[in-house]
Amino acid sequence: MISLKQLAGGVAVAAITMSVAAPVMAQQITSAIHGTVLSHGGAPIEGASISIIHTPTGRVTRQTSRAGGVFDATGLRVGGPYVVTISAPGEQPYRQEDIFLTLGKTFSISVVLGDAEDEIIVTAQRGGVAALATGPGAVFDLDTIDGVASTGRDFKDVARLDPLVYLDPTNNNAISIGGGNNRMISITVDGVASNDDFGLNSSGFPTLRSPISIDSIEQIAVETTPFNVEYSGFQSGTVNVVTKSGDNEYHGSAFVYRRTGSLAGDKIQGAPVTNPIDEWTYGGTFGGPIVKDKLFFFGSYDYFQGTSAITRGPAGGSFGSVIDEVSLQDVANVSAIAQSVYGLDSLGFGTGDLTQTDEKILGKIDWNINESHRAQFSYGYNTGNQVRIQNTFGNRVGTQSNWYNNTQTLKTFTGSVFSDWNENFSTELRVSYKEQVTQQVPLAGLEFGELVVRLAPGESTTGLNGGQIHLGPDVFRQANALNNDTTLFRFKGDYSVGQHLITGGAERSDLNIFNLFVPFSRGTYTFNSVADFQNQNASGGLFYQNAVSNNANDGAAEFGVDVTSFYLQDKWSPRDDLTVVYGARYEKFKASDNITPNATFQSRYGFTNSAPLDASIFLPRFGFSFSKTDNITFRGGLGRFAGGNPNVWISNSYTNDGVTVASTFVPGALLPPVDGRTVPAIATGGLVAGNGSTNVTDPNFKIPSVWKASFGIDAQGDIPFIGHNLGALGTNWHVTADVIKSTSQNAVFWKDLTCTQISSAADGRPINNCDTNRFDVLLTNVNKGNGVIMSFLAEKAFDNGLDVRATYTHMNVNDANSGVSSTATSNIGRNATSDRTNAVTSTANFEREHRFTFNINYARKIFGDNQTRFTLFGEERSGQPFSYTFDDRTNRGSLSPFGNNREFARRDTQLFYVPTGAGDPNVDLSGIADQAAFFSFLESSGLNEYAGQIAPRNAFKSSWVSRWDLRISQEIPGVFPRNAKGVFYLDIQNIGNLIDSDWGVYNQVGFPYVEPVVIANVDANGRLVYTGFPRSSRARNSTAASLWSAQVGFKFRF
Repeated sequence: MISLKQLAGGVAVAAITMSVAAPVMAQQITSAIHGTVLSHGGAPIEGASISIIHTPTGRVTRQTSRAGGVFDATGLRVGGPYVVTISAPGEQPYRQEDIFLTLGKTFSISVVLGDAEDEIIVTAQRGGVAALATGPGAVFDLDTIDGVASTGRDFKDVARLDPLVYLDPTNNNAISIGGGNNRMISITVDGVASNDDFGLNSSGFPTLRSPISIDSIEQIAVETTPFNVEYSGFQSGTVNVVTKSGDNEYHGSAFVYRRTGSLAGDKIQGAPVTNPIDEWTYGGTFGGPIVKDKLFFFGSYDYFQGTSAITRGPAGGSFGSVIDEVSLQDVANVSAIAQSVYGLDSLGFGTGDLTQTDEKILGKIDWNINESHRAQFSYGYNTGNQVRIQNTFGNRVGTQSNWYNNTQTLKTFTGSVFSDWNENFSTELRVSYKEQVTQQVPLAGLEFGELVVRLAPGESTTGLNGGQIHLGPDVFRQANALNNDTTLFRFKGDYSVGQHLITGGAERSDLNIFNLFVPFSRGTYTFNSVADFQNQNASGGLFYQNAVSNNANDGAAEFGVDVTSFYLQDKWSPRDDLTVVYGARYEKFKASDNITPNATFQSRYGFTNSAPLDASIFLPRFGFSFSKTDNITFRGGLGRFAGGNPNVWISNSYTNDGVTVASTFVPGALLPPVDGRTVPAIATGGLVAGNGSTNVTDPNFKIPSVWKASFGIDAQGDIPFIGHNLGALGTNWHVTADVIKSTSQNAVFWKDLTCTQISSAADGRPINNCDTNRFDVLLTNVNKGNGVIMSFLAEKAFDNGLDVRATYTHMNVNDANSGVSSTATSNIGRNATSDRTNAVTSTANFEREHRFTFNINYARKIFGDNQTRFTLFGEERSGQPFSYTFDDRTNRGSLSPFGNNREFARRDTQLFYVPTGAGDPNVDLSGIADQAAFFSFLESSGLNEYAGQIAPRNAFKSSWVSRWDLRISQEIPGVFPRNAKGVFYLDIQNIGNLIDSDWGVYNQVGFPYVEPVVIANVDANGRLVYTGFPRSSRARNSTAASLWSAQVGFKFRF
């Protein structure tokens, strides 16, 4: 929990562990100390001697105060304790002990030396008002990390303590900062980018679970608007992690954690559900000296294996979320046909468990070369695998042959050298290498294509219509492999002169990618009924896409993206209560020029598809921090931020050039009896080079960025007017208030170039004519998107071991396309709209309008010298935004009523027009049998607010989310070595569901967050024709997120 006690005597001001932080550099792994030295008469002292000692390793950093009595020590190791000693001729010596430094922040010390002979000794405590803070953020230390309940042992669970950070447990625990896309953040571990560079994982990680063991972490920093120019690679925010290091004492731990179904809930809103969790985690850490005061090591190992429940499935099973249109019996019936007729073992629908493993290794060396130079080397390794379910949502059920095993491996190497060349000039040199390998292998192999069986009316045992069953490898796993590696070179220098600290640097990042991604390379066959499936009649047709050679490996893409950056900044401290930071960063992006030219594409549209990304951007920044008093600080700034766009969006241009890979649709009437194994010659011979789907990056594409302005107040003291009447409850509170305004510039947007408007529907939306067999998708820019975020925080540490904290955040975030997918076609198809060609700003998918958090921590030694600790974290927030839409039905090979290709239409993302009444001339309601119920629904859902209009995208919210997590820990004495402790842990996730099965339920409209109201058609006069009401709601309970679960653990540490 956060320590809020002020420094003794109020002499110095330290960083707050978990409030508004100073600028944190995205690749920064160090801390700094800034100070001012004054004589006993108040005059600045130039030439004072400053000694900074890192007590655990004995490393000494020496400084001499400059004009104005100012000194700066940069590149210091995170943590502590440090001892700072200051002396000057004719002045009283000064010594400050127990200083702890926080990641990326500057500890500020202002010292007035006395004229007495005795040395003054001051003991610092962690806490106080943050120095040099310019933007919202937080830093979490070891104590905070150890108090967080995290059944997944994921450092994102710590990051969510920040008011602007939330996690989505319904989407692989995806992290969002300030209402931004999880793909638009930066995550670094020891200075190495550890977010998903390519952009396939919704979690934000390049691995299936956290890439680093939480037991190996020293500190975690979260930043939203740092105005230091060293900071880049994000638009919404960053999470920066630094790991532990060895020192002069041997220290380590061994741990084991257990989570089972007997320690988990089995009911949601009174309904029983299966939840067969079975997880083990074990590992340890060890660090210490190799050569005392000189060379140190640290290592950690973490292994996880477990199973998790299948939370959504067909009717007839014990699933928390049921697909009503398909039953387990339907799956069995279709699977029997697949086996007897096609020789395909569908593996049925799993009613057991999903397996997962994960292994993490960290090795680290710290070397104090001499007083002027130190070095650090680290190696990280993480590998894991997980079985993933496919096509089991809405009205679809995927058999296990449609599922796949996802294996991801990450290796990182880092070397850094920190040098103090003299008292005014210091440098940092860092070289890192990261390698990521991803494999996605279907559970039943790749012998077949995908077979999609639609249940015709009367064929489903559920009595409902519209269900479909998927067998064989899903289309996106039919040819799918990814390798990428990144080499980073970074050099920066800090030069101090007078009241200025000048920082300049250069960085070079080289990313190399091999991407084999040829969906539909074994085809997808659609059968319009079970009877057709029995008769090998793919009546719904065959869609086939492959390299024109019919060898999917020929469709692989290899390319690189290089980023070269330069930056320069001045941090000016004209007074000890004012700091101004200003500077700029320049970044040059250059991608490989090996995109295969498509002459047919160029003749169609008049520009080439082969122009690679070649763009640059200028990122100016300005920030300030002004301490009006020792207890009140004003801070703010303005800056431009860029980065975080996943490289998969650029990769689409290399893998879909329209020449190497082509596609064709063969109607069912032209197909011979199919066996699912061999693609018919009419399809393999129908691939025409130059006529395939083409993804292209706009030749004038600009680097997406966002301008952010922030202003905040950070204060510590008593509650005004009444604090003195409340005793301890009313005194020494720490409060912050922040507002951030953002404006997107050159945001990403996707268009299908094959579409041309031919008319309009009666409600004004365009009716297009698009190609039925291919997509020519343009990745381009729009100046759409904005946001205003306000956050408030209040926290207090009591003397009896109780700490409390509460926050509130209000978000108003808008964009034109939230970029929820990795493929260009999905980013079009999964964006709710009434006009796919023109960008319209509306509520972003990742906005959570209101968010309250509460943190209560109590720690006390009840049993001798052994700490007992309770930490409760609670979150109450608005639900997932969603849109009311049409069921925009069409068959492959034909267009929807609004002229959309089936690939887009099948997503049901055409926004709903709200009739004004039964006589609305824009709508034919004769197909709605119960119009009273229809208009009653419009009123109860809130749609009637938009009567006579197209209901805006994401104008509605799923249910509020309530989540409370508890950690209880109890120390016991260790036998050996001295000062060793054992600690028992109990983590309870979603404790509300443990108390009452109606509480803590995550109920929301599922991805892509659309709720069709009616089936829509368009008559000859452009009127909308509504049928098919009422429809089944797509709002579902998320089993894994809604059920409580507990994890028990034991750790031995020394």
